[in-house]
Amino acid sequence: MKRLRHVDPGGADITVRFRDKRIDLRGIWADFAPALLGERQYRTLLEALDDDIARYGEVIGVVEELADHVFRGEWRGHLFSSQTADALKISHTVLMGAAPDVVLRVLVEFSARLSYREARLSYRELAYRRRSGAALVYEAQIGASGDLIASRESRGRGLELAGAFLRELAGLFGEPALADMLTAPSPVGLYTNRRRFRTLGRGAR
Repeated sequence: MKRLRHVDPGGADITVRFRDKRIDLRGIWADFAPALLGERQYRTLLEALDDDIARYGEVIGVVEELADHVFRGEWRGHLFSSQTADALKISHTVLMGAAPDVVLRVLVEFSARLSYREARLSYRELAYRRRSGAALVYEAQIGASGDLIASRESRGRGLELAGAFLRELAGLFGEPALADMLTAPSPVGLYTNRRRFRTLGRGAR
């Protein structure tokens, strides 16, 4: 059985551990998914979540390592998390000193969601849905966005260094849109994982 690095399914809740954060998932994650999927598929779902969180950690590590190189240690990171009954979100902000009074801010976000329209059914109804072929959809995403924090007068002084950082970041991830992240209207998508789990015990597809 595959070892889970970030997800602990023991106890009443599912605990996600990521860096210094401990997040307890409830709702669909802990209450309904086990009943809908059965033990084997539920484990497969948790493995998918675990792998995607690990991938997110690798993305953050690349951003931090490049920030340390380009900005010579003049950076710091802040990690935030939130969760609802059906979703988990982790956000990591890296602030880099691009020039005096100019800061480049890069936000790297991870989100994972379970979708099941009738998740408030009773367990008897859930058992029926399991026999009738209902499905649970898992979707995880990693995206990045950025901006330059500076007064209008000083903004130009940090653009060159910020641009160099973003171009190098784009090359590392093979995603050209990262080079234009400061002007992008929405986060640049780095990764998406979508899986549909049938509730018949026949495995995910």
